[in-house]
Amino acid sequence: MKTPLLRILSGIVLLLVATFVIWQGLSRPTRLVLMHIADDVQTAGAAPANLLLGSSTLARLDTATISNCGNWLNRAVGNSQLTDIKHYLSWTPIQHQPQHILLYAGENDVAQSKTAPQVAAEYMALIKQIMAHYPAAQIHILAIKRSPARQQYWPAFDEVNAKLQAYATLQPQLHYYANNLLQTDFSADGIHLTGEGYRRFFHGVTLTCKAATNG
Repeated sequence: MKTPLLRILSGIVLLLVATFVIWQGLSRPTRLVLMHIADDVQTAGAAPANLLLGSSTLARLDTATISNCGNWLNRAVGNSQLTDIKHYLSWTPIQHQPQHILLYAGENDVAQSKTAPQVAAEYMALIKQIMAHYPAAQIHILAIKRSPARQQYWPAFDEVNAKLQAYATLQPQLHYYANNLLQTDFSADGIHLTGEGYRRFFHGVTLTCKAATNG
């Protein structure tokens, strides 16, 4: 017969096992989103910072590359799709106060066989969610890059980019940036960027932040 203490310990063990099983059943992006949220809670009340939202292209970024825009809180998630960014915005209990939000997304969605119209619609819904959440923030949208390893998706990337660019002209807080990346700007995997690639990729954002600071 179990004592009360053994019952409590058994319950704790079962809870830990159940939590582990549930955690293991989550996708890697979802686990990373939850880890970002845990960090949000732990650092609540810290000095305001700008937000990075997107996939591994931003998750790997050295934020010194865009230091002209101020301090950055990196909430990008490797291998993520648009839904993962929406989950982060919906689930985090912390209201950040960014002046700038840098957004790079959509590439993985297209590479996972979503159609260009579907990705464009989801992307614009995400942008609307961000604007509602942070109405005072300037939102910088980086065009989907033509990654050499994903050449078969370039037409879809271009179609999504065209719709994002057109949408950005309708909202004063949106800033759209095309890119002119070279083959040599990509790392060996043909998807992620080199240091020089990052500098070229964020050149437009850097200029916008410099102009805002000087203005």
